Amino acid sequence: MGPEQSHLTGLRIADESPRQTIIWKKARQSFLSDNGRPSNLDPKNTTCFPNSDFGKCLVWKFSANSCIILSPPLLKDKSMASTSSVGKTATQTLLDSSQLVSQGAEAKCYKAYLRDQSSTTVGSMQHVVYPQASAVEPVLLKYRFNKHYRHPSLDASLTRQRIAGEARALMRCLRSGVNVPGIRMVDSAGGVLGIEWIDGKIVRALLPGGAEEEESIEKDTQEGVDPLVEFEVTRDTLMSMIGIEIAKMHLADIIHGDLTTSNIMLRRGSNDLVLIDFGLAFHSILIEDKAVDLYVLERAFASTHPDSEPLFASVLASYGDRMGRHWIQIKRRLDDVRLRGRKRSMVG
Repeated sequence: MGPEQSHLTGLRIADESPRQTIIWKKARQSFLSDNGRPSNLDPKNTTCFPNSDFGKCLVWKFSANSCIILSPPLLKDKSMASTSSVGKTATQTLLDSSQLVSQGAEAKCYKAYLRDQSSTTVGSMQHVVYPQASAVEPVLLKYRFNKHYRHPSLDASLTRQRIAGEARALMRCLRSGVNVPGIRMVDSAGGVLGIEWIDGKIVRALLPGGAEEEESIEKDTQEGVDPLVEFEVTRDTLMSMIGIEIAKMHLADIIHGDLTTSNIMLRRGSNDLVLIDFGLAFHSILIEDKAVDLYVLERAFASTHPDSEPLFASVLASYGDRMGRHWIQIKRRLDDVRLRGRKRSMVG
């Protein structure tokens, strides 16, 4: 793995566990003297300097132009061993302290805690919003982990592009009034996107046939309790809300790319409908792309929820009302996409 930019200005960190070697450039005279190589790893032979993200770092110099950051387990000072792992980026440290929520083929999702935006600082190296020590706000961290089957440089480039693309799509939706999670931090180089934590349920779990693997929903179904009762929303109202949010997104020329009932949530309390998971989203003004987006959702309804034709018809009705004059062309193109889809299914 190539060297990674550190938060310490002018330094480069090479990944050499359990010790991380630093080859510095401009900043070495600010915290290191020209003494010879220490005879042992005792902390008294190290140089201590402050760091805003991790409190303190201990540096052991072993030549005129290089040194080693000592990992906390190697230190005799137990108070230093209890601090965050030295040598890691703030994002990596945050991931280590977070709770894994789910994992897919492309990314892992963690629940973490950040201070509100007024209490954060912006890093100058990777355009990352770094949290301070105190935690008050839950966030979802979407971490696109390394794909070892790809060349490292290609993998890093794709990760940066996809994190940045998802953040741009969310920002465009937010500016256009679409209900999507707010952005809390972006670390494109580290492959991490931090977004608002949505307290609610996915629509898949609220409709018939979509919650068969969830014990709590199964229990409610066995007792004859509609999951929507908790949110005080009728099924028709929910379908109307889905159509309106998708229309608002398409009017902003954002194509979701993966519209399913698993990527739509109903928020507790306010009962807002929230579109999530914009990992495949992109900007497009083409009617074809908007029609395909709707077709993907239609197929998701058909494959996940039995007898869902009336449900999706309600979605399209509210979508068409919100789209106005644009709906006629999109509806015509949606019919063409359906025809192509049926032909593809027949051919195989």
